[in-house]
Amino acid sequence: MNYIVETFQTMAIDALAYARKNEQLWKPYLVIVNQVTGVEEKIAALRDAAHDQSREDSSGMVTNKNKKFAALAAAAYRLERKLSFFAKQTGNSVLLKEVSMSEHELSSLDDSKLPNKCKIIMELGRTYLDKTQNYGITAAELDGIETSIAEAESLTTAVDLAKNDNKMSTQIIKTLVPQIRSELDMLDDAFEGMIADEAFLNGWWAIRKIKGRSKPKKADSTTAATPTDGQK
Repeated sequence: MNYIVETFQTMAIDALAYARKNEQLWKPYLVIVNQVTGVEEKIAALRDAAHDQSREDSSGMVTNKNKKFAALAAAAYRLERKLSFFAKQTGNSVLLKEVSMSEHELSSLDDSKLPNKCKIIMELGRTYLDKTQNYGITAAELDGIETSIAEAESLTTAVDLAKNDNKMSTQIIKTLVPQIRSELDMLDDAFEGMIADEAFLNGWWAIRKIKGRSKPKKADSTTAATPTDGQK
């Protein structure tokens, strides 16, 4: 949630808390009761969406995933170089074609292609394991790469899910904010038109002013009070 939306949410929560604290003034009016209840429900939904959006922040997961992918690419490339060395020494042209990718090409593969390429390299390592132990290839090394591939694929799925959930929460917030703004505007009219308690109105406008609303002008000896509203 960005700062503007967070500030708006704080204003809305404070305004409704203030209204509830003084509910004896407007409870006799069913239309205001319904309006307040409706705004409260939307504010609760906004708070839930904001909480979900914060919880679903994928930035840390993306950083972790990128580190895992970089480590996987490095491990697979080292294995590939050993296999390339073996293929060149033994004249195995078929194997050599499979292990001819540069370090930059390997590390530049996208999230969907890198694990698959690393699987191919790892499986080639298993295929030639009996013949390449003198080249430094071990079962433990291959097992480690296999584990890293599984972790990378799992992290990719988790990041994608988090991003989708975050987009959904963001869309909910974008929908709710203008709705709440409109309903608070209606409450401005309701309170100002139907509630005669000046202390209550001044407190209400003070909260709304803090968040970009203008306080009604005080009446002088010749002119009735005419409120202004920064959003009207």
